[in-house]
Amino acid sequence: MNKRLTILIVILVAIALGGIVWNFWSPKPAPPSVVEKKVITFAEGALTSPCYPITSAIVKVWNTYLPDVAASSELAPGRLVDNLKEVEEGKYNFRWAMSNLAFYSYNGIKIKELKGKPMKSLRTIGAFWNHEVHIVVGANSPITDISALKGKKIKVAVAAEKKWIAITAKEILGIQGIPEEDVEIVLVPLSEIAQTLKAGDADIGIVAFSVASKQADILKKATGLKFLPLSEDTIQKAKKKFPYYVEGIIPANTYQNQPDDVKGLAIKGTIIVSKDMDSDLVYRLTKTIFAHLDKIKEATPVAKDMSLEGALEGIAIPLHPGAEKYYSEVGLISN
Repeated sequence: MNKRLTILIVILVAIALGGIVWNFWSPKPAPPSVVEKKVITFAEGALTSPCYPITSAIVKVWNTYLPDVAASSELAPGRLVDNLKEVEEGKYNFRWAMSNLAFYSYNGIKIKELKGKPMKSLRTIGAFWNHEVHIVVGANSPITDISALKGKKIKVAVAAEKKWIAITAKEILGIQGIPEEDVEIVLVPLSEIAQTLKAGDADIGIVAFSVASKQADILKKATGLKFLPLSEDTIQKAKKKFPYYVEGIIPANTYQNQPDDVKGLAIKGTIIVSKDMDSDLVYRLTKTIFAHLDKIKEATPVAKDMSLEGALEGIAIPLHPGAEKYYSEVGLISN
């Protein structure tokens, strides 16, 4: 009995020791890998900006569908031109800018703070939504076409909130042969444009924003305005001379006393990035935007016209190579 017990104990010890040895020498499973997140910051000017809901939606899409990306929107203090410089320097990865402002910044022209200081490292990943150019006069004004203003000294009301639209006004009037020295800019709050025209303190008003934006809601409350179309000749001349203009339509009945579509110009909202950002990452970020465009368009009516087909319209600075790769892949750019 003792002999049997001894043998049993020996067998059990041997089994235990064998298990320990096997466990020691057997390969161990690798610890779960930790994905290193690429931090992406999308600078935004203000919570009230029409861009903000689009920015938030894009950031959400990136975080949802790109597991190695940690994206966030960040309020960027200061002027847009300062923010674009910060994008160039790498403080922020992305920033919205109207295509004309991107062009002025890239070339260091037209805006006082930019002159002689081109930002040649700026690139874009695409054009996404329209800022329609609105040309308005008082409802009782005899003006039906801005070409009638040629040869006159004129006052142009521009919304003080976007005073750089004064440049847009001078560019469009210049197409009509109206020199800058004949144009006096009158800066007033957007909410006072109509009253300024009614009072005769300006001959015409020129503003630019999406017809689906909160700025448009302000103008929708105004009475006594007439919206002027641009001729096809003027539209084509503007597009040829200035690369950032595209054709735009203010749909009928967007505003009071506006029963018909108003054909004119628009400027695209573009996403700006530094040329130094990793090309593969920019490629994936761009691709993800368009793969989930339906979700982004749900964020705000401003985004309703965003499309892959229009992504290259009105771009006035070079594409980032990563974005260019994506557009080549989907056939928008011929190799």
